Amino acid sequence: MKLRIHPVVLLFMAVLLSSLFSSLFAKEYKVKVADYSLWRQASGWEGNQVPPDNLPAGSSIVVPSGATLVLEQGSRTINGANIDVKSGGTLSIEGGHLILKDGMIQVEGMLKTSFRGILEILGGTLICPTNKFWEYRTNSVKVKAGFWKDPVAETQSSNTPNLIGTIFQFRYYPSSAADFASYITIGAYVYATKNQALDAKLGLSDYNDFRVVAGLHGGKSVSFESVKYPGYFLTHENFQVKLQPKASGNSSFSREASFSVVPARKSQSVSFRPIDLPEHFLVIHNMKFEIKKKPLGAQNFIYEYERKAQPASPPSSTTSANSSNSSNNSGSTSSSLVGKLVQFDFAFYPSGYAGYYLYANKNQQQSLQKGKGGNNDFRVVAGLDGGSTVSFESVQYPGYYLRHEGFQMKLHPKSGGNATFSKDASFQLVPGLADAQKTSSFQAVNFPGHYIMHKNFKFILSQVPGIADKQSASFTMTP
Repeated sequence: MKLRIHPVVLLFMAVLLSSLFSSLFAKEYKVKVADYSLWRQASGWEGNQVPPDNLPAGSSIVVPSGATLVLEQGSRTINGANIDVKSGGTLSIEGGHLILKDGMIQVEGMLKTSFRGILEILGGTLICPTNKFWEYRTNSVKVKAGFWKDPVAETQSSNTPNLIGTIFQFRYYPSSAADFASYITIGAYVYATKNQALDAKLGLSDYNDFRVVAGLHGGKSVSFESVKYPGYFLTHENFQVKLQPKASGNSSFSREASFSVVPARKSQSVSFRPIDLPEHFLVIHNMKFEIKKKPLGAQNFIYEYERKAQPASPPSSTTSANSSNSSNNSGSTSSSLVGKLVQFDFAFYPSGYAGYYLYANKNQQQSLQKGKGGNNDFRVVAGLDGGSTVSFESVQYPGYYLRHEGFQMKLHPKSGGNATFSKDASFQLVPGLADAQKTSSFQAVNFPGHYIMHKNFKFILSQVPGIADKQSASFTMTP
């Protein structure tokens, strides 16, 4: 009679034997307390027990306080095992290749990579705060699957603003005064282009709008869906940020399209970092949307200002009628200002701006200078583009008009018959964006939603989504 064993019994026996086999070979390996212990040398381990190159499941390596474990050559694989770097301990990968396939590397001390050292995460979890990580060269940690968790960042979540449901725009901020002067990028935003690396481009439209949704990978992360192309999300690939369609069931895509929100020290500012590359940040660098490491990383985006804001509407006939009866200059209609000499005076004085006025300089960007004089006076004339618009002619330099060029406000001579110049030098008078009763704002006729405003003592043309921007675009027209 042939003995038959039920398949369920066979499966149970296999699991039992596997567990027994693992327990027999699972072991704790502890590094000696020393300044420098080489992984491959027995003298660096307690009991002279060197762990195998492929650490068995259930095993662990402990790097205690005061100990430094150095992988200087060769390849080591962690598959179902753990490495525990205690506070005061150091794991230094200097020339070898450490591969985490499954299990966990937990760092309370320091993790270092030097020279040709590489840590490759193919699965499992690396738990290491970014302030406990140091590398000699960039991109020495390669997260292809699995996770890199930063406990410090996770504890900041209570201070993280809730952006989910908002429409976000990524605006380029020049990194220095020289950069600001060299590039006309004040109005540049990340522009949605399907299946390509993304750039920042001048102007603002629905191509720049991204809806913040709950992170595709879950947890406390967020993802960014294009408003122009629903179902397409920001994701990173080879350190470039791209716009790609959602790949349902693809865990790699979900990770690469999910970002942690990091509160910045600056009020109402945040940074974003990929959940699988927590030492990197979303940045706009040289007009390219990229993933960069610190210190180039951690670019702040002002979330209140970057949210979608509807441009102010031109004044209605009711508003104009009501305003014309007020006692201040903001109530003036376009026609009532024509022929008057005015100065651009600030209704809202930022720190250090008191007593400054728009100062006329021929053929260059207009700036602010302290005190009044002939260079501050402009004659309001009927708009060169016609209609109900107005234009501003310099009193100091007759025939020269304020116009926008490259989103800078400049003073150029009138170019007869040039339709572009006429439009660039014509503005629609609207009630002040920050105070409709006491101030006036001026909207470009050929760039709806863009207004004359001051920033860093320079006059520019820009959108004004934030409170501070609206104040900078609101003027008291002093006769």
